[in-house]
Amino acid sequence: MGEGAAAGTRCRWTNAFAPLATNPPPHPARPCHATPCSTLSEKVEDRNAELARLRKKATIAVQVLTHVREKLHFVTAEAARLDAELATIDGDVSVLRGELAEGKKERERARVENEKAKTAQGFAHNDTLAIDFERRKRDVVRLQSQIAEAQRRYRALAAVAGMSLSASTILLSGGAGVR
Repeated sequence: MGEGAAAGTRCRWTNAFAPLATNPPPHPARPCHATPCSTLSEKVEDRNAELARLRKKATIAVQVLTHVREKLHFVTAEAARLDAELATIDGDVSVLRGELAEGKKERERARVENEKAKTAQGFAHNDTLAIDFERRKRDVVRLQSQIAEAQRRYRALAAVAGMSLSASTILLSGGAGVR
């Protein structure tokens, strides 16, 4: 190495320690041989404490890592179990959907069948039609009794007028005759 290289190294060292020269360290810098035993043992204790703290930190990190790995294993197994359960439930749901579709088709068939039966049975379950039927039935009975009364009167008048019964029958049945 030339003198220029040594000078560059010296400048770097000087620059590196420049902050220390302006701000002296809390403990005055002494050569190693001039340090009393108590400071050396304090430094050893400090380093041992720092080493113990780092070991404890490393141990905790390892424990956390182990816990995370165990948790990952557990969660993976739980996910696999839940996936299997989901597959079973999906199968059950698809079966139930099929049954539901069949039930709806059956309900629709029964509804159509009921509509046909209601149409075929007429007015038995329709109150309006039943009331109308009863009213018309009474009207028919009344009109039949009026017809019977009119026929009786006609016969009586025909007997008085001398008409034959056979001619009146023709008139009533809609045959040839004057109306």
